[in-house]
This record gives sequence, structure tokens and C-alpha cells, in this order.
Amino acid sequence: TVYEKASELEFDLVYGFPNMKSAPGFAKRIGWILDKEYSVCALKKHEIVHLLDNPKNVAAFSFDFNSERQLDWRTKKPGYKLKVFNNNLIMKGIGEQNDILYVNGDCAQYLNDEEYYNILAKLDNSTDNDHFSYVFGYRILNKDNCTYEFAPQLIMSDVF
Repeated sequence: TVYEKASELEFDLVYGFPNMKSAPGFAKRIGWILDKEYSVCALKKHEIVHLLDNPKNVAAFSFDFNSERQLDWRTKKPGYKLKVFNNNLIMKGIGEQNDILYVNGDCAQYLNDEEYYNILAKLDNSTDNDHFSYVFGYRILNKDNCTYEFAPQLIMSDVF
């Protein structure tokens, strides 16, 4: 299987974003750990700054900006209009909208106060923002009794 091959190659884990219909099968049949609390939501600058004030949303297992190979793989997609700001922020423009693919640390100076930005986040139920669920999951391959803390971001998804 793919997981046996990945384990032979000494990969520690596999992660991804299964859709809502397939997520239960990922958990039941192939042992994925799922987090169903994420949503892609439209937030304004002040909401993003507030979100990033929580240390759980940054500085965990996330995208490695120092890996040129990984950066090329995630950003060299045809038709993307990417904006990269000081290795802190990667945005993808689509018409009038911007998806925040990656953010780590202070990004306020690069965001417009009145615009909405699509970002992957955990929101409480009181939000009025447009959003849709986006399940994150992973399977640990080579580390017994090991846990990981994740700060999933859209750059980690094949869809964005």
C-alpha cells in the first residue's frame, strides 16, 4: 500500500484534507486522526490579527518555507497570481478575492482593513462570516505513541 511504501521510505506521517463524505472512511479504514473543526472563512484584517494572537494557530507543524523544493511544489501552479511577503505571508489572488495560503506571524501591514481574506481557521459558532467546513487529518507512520500539533494552512491543501 501507499502507507507501507511511505513507511519504508521513513516518512513519519501523511496529512491531508479529506472531504466530508470520505473523512469517516479515512478514520475507520485507514486509521487517520481527524479534526473537523476547521473552516475556510472570509475574515477581515482585525479578525485575522486576533486569530493569530492565539499561539495554537502558529508555530506548530506547518509549511516549511525554507524548503525550496516544497515551496516550488506548492506555489508553481499554472494560473496562480501569488503574492509573497517576507516569508510571513503567501496570498493567492482570484479576481477580487484573496486566499491566505500561508501566514506565520505579523501580517497586518500587508492586509487592507476593509477587504475580506479567505483563510483556514477554527471559528466559534458565534461568527457571522461566510465559511465552509474543511476537514484536516493525518496518519502517523513511524512514531509509536507520538503526537503532533498542527497549524493547518491552505498551502498544505491540493485544492488551494
